[in-house]
Amino acid sequence: MKINTIPSPTWNWLQMNEVIVLDDLDGEEQKIEIKENQNVLEPLRMKIRLEEEKDGANGFDFRLEPKSSLTVIMNLTSEIGIKAKYLNKIKYLCKEGAKLTLIQVLMAGDKVEVFHDIDGVCESKGEFHLIQLVLGGKTTNINCQNDLVGKEGRATIDLGYLLKKKEKLDVNYVVNHIGKKTTCDIDVNGVLKDEAHKLFRGTIDFKKGASGSVGSEMEDVLLMGEDIVNQSLPVILCSEEDVEGNHGASIGELNEDLMFYMKSRGIPEEQVYETMARARIDVIKNKIVDEETRKLVDEYLEQIG
Repeated sequence: MKINTIPSPTWNWLQMNEVIVLDDLDGEEQKIEIKENQNVLEPLRMKIRLEEEKDGANGFDFRLEPKSSLTVIMNLTSEIGIKAKYLNKIKYLCKEGAKLTLIQVLMAGDKVEVFHDIDGVCESKGEFHLIQLVLGGKTTNINCQNDLVGKEGRATIDLGYLLKKKEKLDVNYVVNHIGKKTTCDIDVNGVLKDEAHKLFRGTIDFKKGASGSVGSEMEDVLLMGEDIVNQSLPVILCSEEDVEGNHGASIGELNEDLMFYMKSRGIPEEQVYETMARARIDVIKNKIVDEETRKLVDEYLEQIG
């Protein structure tokens, strides 16, 4: 099975166009419907824990009727030392004026492989907001395809990650601007340590007819090791003239002037790096409105040091 396929392929020898995995995980799909004008005030919480060397799979189909709203929080953890795979497939439909917020926090062990696949549609003034924190796992694959088909549809994606040892993260975000005056924002903040490997693909595609649409993506990566692998592939595709697309990246070690300033105040270099690494994770964590989830993230980060 091919996953994380980029819409506009680059050179094959770079090995950035797709990921090939075995499709050997099956799970039942649950359909969740929110009625018209229904605003669900309490988040729908899903706590997934992998244990006893067992693989897992889940499928969810979220359908939000006009002017409804729902927040979904998924927390994935695992027992220490277990070897397992987990596949999560999500489909969503946000009808006119509906709003879906999906928060996913991954805190799996260093022998766990995770596959997240999201595919959805926003109709007129529909909104999809995705917040993802990747704080553990041997290999994490994330694919998210979003079609903004209606006028003034909106998608925001916020990703924070902390990779250490030989952990690997492979990400593919695609936002298709189809309707007029649609908007998307992709914001990525991450930290790479030791021998970690990250591949980020971010594609904003302005289809013909998407006049007045705006899309932007920004990536900020802190490098904390000589053996890390960092790959970034931001892409803007355009078949419409009256649009605005922006992308930028800040990738590297800490600024020398900042490091000198902090060390002159008596702060050890290692502590400076750890403080700045935590700050990047906090940028995304603080966008989570749920206090319980923020506290869980803080406790986990204190635990792993």
